[in-house]
Amino acid sequence: MIKNYIIVTLRNIFNNKIYSFINLLGLSVGIACTILIIVWVRYELGYDNFHTKLNQIYRVVTEYDGFRTPTTPGPMAAYLKSEIPEIVEATRFKGDNIILQYRDKSCKINGINAEPMFLDLFTFPSVKGNPALALDDASSIVLTQSGAEKLFGDEDPIGKVVKVSNKWTATVKSVVEDVPKNSSPPLNFEYLYPFKVYYYWRDPDNWTNNSDYNTWVLLDEKADFTEVNRKIDELIKRHNPDPKLKFFVQPLSEIHLNANTHRWDGPHGDINTVLIFSFLAMIILAIACINFTNLATAKSSLRSKEIGIRKVIGATRLQIIKQHLGESFIFTSLSVPISLIMIELFLPSFNEIAGNIYSINYLESWFIISLISILIITAFFSGLYPSIMLSSLGITKILQENESFSNDRKNWSQISFRKVLVIFQFSISIIVIISTLLIFNQLQYIFEKDLGYDAENLLYITTGRNYSPEVYERFNHEILELSSVVSTGSSDQIPTDTDFVLGVNYFHNDQKISASSPAFMIDENFLANYKIELIAGENFKPENKTSLKESFIINETAVREFGLKNPIGSYFEAYNRKGKVIGVVKDFHFENLKEKIEPLVFMYFDECYFLNIRIKSNNTAESINSIKALVEKHFPGHPFIYSFVDDKIEALYKKEVRMGELFKYFSFLAIFISILGLYGLVAFIVDQKTKEISIRKVLGSSVSSVVRNLISSFIIWIVIANIIAWPITYWAITKWLQNFEYKTEIDLGVFVIVGVIILLLSLFTVSLHAVKAALINPVKNLRNE
Repeated sequence: MIKNYIIVTLRNIFNNKIYSFINLLGLSVGIACTILIIVWVRYELGYDNFHTKLNQIYRVVTEYDGFRTPTTPGPMAAYLKSEIPEIVEATRFKGDNIILQYRDKSCKINGINAEPMFLDLFTFPSVKGNPALALDDASSIVLTQSGAEKLFGDEDPIGKVVKVSNKWTATVKSVVEDVPKNSSPPLNFEYLYPFKVYYYWRDPDNWTNNSDYNTWVLLDEKADFTEVNRKIDELIKRHNPDPKLKFFVQPLSEIHLNANTHRWDGPHGDINTVLIFSFLAMIILAIACINFTNLATAKSSLRSKEIGIRKVIGATRLQIIKQHLGESFIFTSLSVPISLIMIELFLPSFNEIAGNIYSINYLESWFIISLISILIITAFFSGLYPSIMLSSLGITKILQENESFSNDRKNWSQISFRKVLVIFQFSISIIVIISTLLIFNQLQYIFEKDLGYDAENLLYITTGRNYSPEVYERFNHEILELSSVVSTGSSDQIPTDTDFVLGVNYFHNDQKISASSPAFMIDENFLANYKIELIAGENFKPENKTSLKESFIINETAVREFGLKNPIGSYFEAYNRKGKVIGVVKDFHFENLKEKIEPLVFMYFDECYFLNIRIKSNNTAESINSIKALVEKHFPGHPFIYSFVDDKIEALYKKEVRMGELFKYFSFLAIFISILGLYGLVAFIVDQKTKEISIRKVLGSSVSSVVRNLISSFIIWIVIANIIAWPITYWAITKWLQNFEYKTEIDLGVFVIVGVIILLLSLFTVSLHAVKAALINPVKNLRNE
């Protein structure tokens, strides 16, 4: 029986080469796209799965007046473990970056200052040495394999002594495996440094002014984390009744796709994006299945006599359904190897667009299961309707002439069903294309919007630490002497990367009020260097060092939200400083445009390690080389690392840019498959109407009237597809734009343009066959009549 199905299927393929090619190509592209999206979705859903205790690990989140951060006071870990029985273990750590120097080689790497119990919670397998013992020794350091390779190359790092940030020495006691790429940002590191080091310059066991530690807990396997949150809430209220302050635990498994925090958390994924692309994979595969179904039902009249004969000799309806489902399975199976070849061809480009290195092991169980599932689902849904429709035909009608078959009422239902399928696939294609264009419109709006400062030709570098003030002064003086440098200014951070939030006190209507606000430490040159406009008061003046410690500059939003009618001279407290507001700057976007502008506080600091340098645009490479030479001169051993501010701005929207790029390519493939199916369907319909066209020409119809007659119904289908797609797209993009505080208006012209383009593409596809058929000499088609 199976052998017979294979023979019949192969015979149909060779007898209908064009339609078979169209089906195979459409199914292959659909399956390839679906698998690539599955690879991406699986990667996103697999974040942090390498931790053996994943389902027991939770982090503590601080919330104050609705503002949430994943940082807590230093003593929080020990306190929660001692007070809440469900907490089996707790640890704290702090992310940092250091300069490691070995002999004449140095590099800047990111890492974590951790306690030994850090490794009781998280799974980072050791390659050499015992990392837990190393974290218990303040003179030791643990490196990852890639971190060790940066500094030591092929040398064995164990036992080597390195210099840390030009201040301490540490011995490499252990090497652990590299952290997997799909690890949440707080747990990404190239080194682990003992937490004990913190006691050299601050007291992490102090509850006040000390809330920048990550606290993580390991819950008992049977613990209910909602109950743990209730107990934490009770504890906090007992010691701090401030209703604005809350602490709660969040599962590690939720962090990547549901971060639910505002700062200090690194880039994350988005569950909505995962759902969108999962839906897109189903849509692309559905469009390929629709093509198969449309062509199969269109060819039903050619196979009607075959079905009739099978029924005459005793075939049951179930047997015929099985036969056609079997043919669909065989046909789909033939597209699988083609799709695998396409995956290999597409994968490098897909990696480049998605910004990651995805690899596929075709022998892994998940891949085999996914491929078999796609094969079965595609074959079943592609062949289901044609098999039911063909098996339902009556023997009498089947064995009559084609005219009788053509007038069968069931045939009209088949045509109507094909219309629905064509309209559906074009509606989806239109939705995806318009969405892609509107996403790019929003991204273009973001990149072109006036941010309130000038990021062009502005780069920043980190200078070495633990040098005398005279070294920084000489370095800055020589930087300004470079002909390619326009201006400089120092800060503790840059716009787009604001991670310093502090509590402030101010007076409003003679009442002292507390609030939280992002803050910048800057020198007197920062505002001018960034071209941030000072609209009231004055800038910091370094002549009087004492008064600078008692001076604050705030933005317009702070004036408005703090209710300061006369801001200049207003009393202010922040960061253990007490003083007055001396200036107000015009609002500027120091975060991404998804967030509204918040109150912002500037304080003077003359030991900032970010030097912001504005250079001339005529010779960027020469400027960077000159700056590098001065860094190496004044800060020997300190690696020269620079970044452009406008690159950092683009990085804020990397996720949206990649999403738009992926949408662009997948929308192209969706419309390609749709047009491919339409081409095959039109070719078959025109072929079926060859004699009708010839008779019309004999009776005097012109070529143009024949073409109009053939394309009129397709025009109606595409118009209906647009009518369906437009409101759905408008609703979806409106929802997406709600993620942005600052957004462009939805351009309705895009809807019209896309609709016209799709219509023209469809008309071109239909007209190719219609004109060809209309130009054929009718005598050739009617000679046998």
